[in-house]
Parts: sequence; C-alpha cells; structure tokens
Amino acid sequence: MSEITTFICIASGPSLTAGDCRLATASGHPVIVVNSCISLAPDCDHLFAADCSWWDKYHSTLKTRAQCWTVSGRAHLRYGVNLFRPPDNDSFNSGQRAMQLAAHLGAERIILLGYDCSLANGTHWHGEHPDGLKNPD
Repeated sequence: MSEITTFICIASGPSLTAGDCRLATASGHPVIVVNSCISLAPDCDHLFAADCSWWDKYHSTLKTRAQCWTVSGRAHLRYGVNLFRPPDNDSFNSGQRAMQLAAHLGAERIILLGYDCSLANGTHWHGEHPDGLKNPD
C-alpha cells in the first residue's frame, strides 16, 4: 500500500500563526502558501498569488526559492511566474486556487491552515491588504 500524497495549503485567515507555519514547513509535506503568507513560511515549496496587483506590489521584495504560481496571464508574462490553468473559470479566491493547484500537483489529501471562511475575526492575520489590493468582503 502506498502512502497518500498530502499537501499543506496555508491561507491568510486571522487564525493563522507563525507556529503553524513552522510546523507545516518542517512536516516534510509539500507546502503551498497564499499571497503574503510567504513571510511566515519562506521555506515553503510553492507560492500562489492570483492577482497581478499582488505580484506588482511584492515581486521585487520576494526572497524565496519556492515555485511561484498565478492564474494571471499578465503576472506570468511580466514576472515569469508559473501559470496555473484551473479546471474552471468561475469566480474564485487565491485560497481556493491554491487547493486546486495542490490537486493538480498530485495531492490526494490537503491540510488547510488559515482558511477561516469568515470575517468575524478580521480579514487576514496581517490585517487589510494595502490600497490597490483586494480584501475579502
């Protein structure tokens, strides 16, 4: 019997902690972080950010060896990040697309951290994105 391929996806909900990120990156499982979570898990395997505006703001400051991914054709062309073509064209958020990327990369099980799915305790662990970037509503 073979081992199940497990990925860990880290989104930016207010429940996310630096300790969770350290445990995830030390687990030996592939880790995909969403957007600014890269600052809590710089040793992750993959960074996913859907919006070209996020790449515009942060690309020049990124210090990571992670494979970088987006669904934005503009970000792909402008910054050379990997282009992920999801299986649907419906509305989405980066956390959802990170899970789809995990499945695309071979995940059979996905552990979710920071996927609060509520605004009751705030939008992100890092507070609101700065002007020009989208926040959940």
